[in-house]
Amino acid sequence: MVVRVKFKWTSKMKRIKLYYTDWCNSCTKLKPVIRDLESRFSNVIFEYLDMDSITEFHTIKSIPTVVFERDGIEVKRLTGLQSKYAYEYELKRL
Repeated sequence: MVVRVKFKWTSKMKRIKLYYTDWCNSCTKLKPVIRDLESRFSNVIFEYLDMDSITEFHTIKSIPTVVFERDGIEVKRLTGLQSKYAYEYELKRL
């Protein structure tokens, strides 16, 4: 399921996108980790994008993939299952 939220971009806007599928074992392990980080980083917008239901073109070659964006520009991409600390480190760097 893809949830669309309308908001106005402001300067210093931070966002991460998790690209996943329900049948991916690594994705199911990663989602709770990202949800925990979402509760701790209230200044970041989190998006969960199910690759099975996305109709738009995205340059994702492997899942899970987490894309970190600042001001609408990708600054980092982590592919595959990483440690919680790797995602937390990148969120702090945004």
